[in-house]
Amino acid sequence: MDLISDVLRRKLRGNEHHLLYFNEELNYLQNIITSSVLKGESSSILVIGRRGVGKHHLLREAIKKAKENSDVNSGLSEVYLNGLVHTDDRSAMKSLAKQLHNETLLNSIVSQSDHGCDPDDNSHCIMKSLPFSQQLSLFLNEVHRNQRDRKTVLVVLSEFDLFALHHNQLLLYNLFDSCQSPESRICVIGLTCRLDIMELLEKRVKSRFSHRQIYLKSPAAPIENTDSYASDDLNSDTRSKPFKQFCEICKHLLSVDIGDLPDMPLRTLEDCRRCERLVTSWNNHIEKLMNDEIVIDSLRQAWSISVSIRRLMNLLIPIVASLGPEHDRIKPVQFIESLCTLQQDSKLTALKGCSVLELFLIAAMVKLQDINHGKPVNFECLYHGKLFIHNCIL
Repeated sequence: MDLISDVLRRKLRGNEHHLLYFNEELNYLQNIITSSVLKGESSSILVIGRRGVGKHHLLREAIKKAKENSDVNSGLSEVYLNGLVHTDDRSAMKSLAKQLHNETLLNSIVSQSDHGCDPDDNSHCIMKSLPFSQQLSLFLNEVHRNQRDRKTVLVVLSEFDLFALHHNQLLLYNLFDSCQSPESRICVIGLTCRLDIMELLEKRVKSRFSHRQIYLKSPAAPIENTDSYASDDLNSDTRSKPFKQFCEICKHLLSVDIGDLPDMPLRTLEDCRRCERLVTSWNNHIEKLMNDEIVIDSLRQAWSISVSIRRLMNLLIPIVASLGPEHDRIKPVQFIESLCTLQQDSKLTALKGCSVLELFLIAAMVKLQDINHGKPVNFECLYHGKLFIHNCIL
């Protein structure tokens, strides 16, 4: 049973499950990455979809499938930037250089226009010798010029809309401008949940962008006006297609493939047969479980709240975590318990276990936030607010 539970935990927590849908989008993205490496075609593309729809998982699967080609695997350098982490273009450039193992290129950029900088303080020269826009442009040019093996640089921009909020959008402009250069080998892929992302880009950035876009919609989302969250009943023949797909995804996440078990080629014939019987027994259990009325009703409630696949995985994680030697099967009532836990107010849950003093401080902070119209307060103001509430109670 430990083998089954380990596989399920990896699928839910490590996103190691296979894609059930988005096959067309997967092939399209895979072809772009492959063409960038094998043919040297620089490109830029945006993957747009709501949170939890599977944008990052789609990209991981596309990169994984593209790397099955040995030439792509050896000719691809990956750089991952996140708008939540890299809050300005300068920190993004430093991370770009670090991931490409080209930090020394920054020193060579400074030497081209160094006038009186201290040679022992390279970091200071980097900040003062050139405007940042020229630093970034020269750095990207030097990266492509100094690549002896002519690898393609794949730049993944998570939370792409946050990069669009940077001053003058210098990072986006220079990356997209590099995609237009015939000498560079670069592929820029942006991931965002903003459907209006093109309206956030400046005109000069739009002019460098290839305008390739992939829109992802949750397969469990209602596709017609006639689809209603409350129109499904327990008869599987009358369930709407989105809810059927929602249940299909749930079944896929809980099922186990024999190839998912670790070290299968190294096992003996007897162990392989035992694993096959174990996997078959488990999948039959899941098949029966997905036809249970309690499970269907719980999934319908979860689907009516959110069609996000990530939220569905959050629903299944506590259920899978309870599996063990003494509890080797999933009970339908566990779906109800997990759903109730998922629907709890996160703020109220965070307040559980707080002492009286901590609750006083939180109440004082909320009151001061209302008085100061959301402006930050210091600990001294918070202390006086706590005393004021305490005196009012007494």
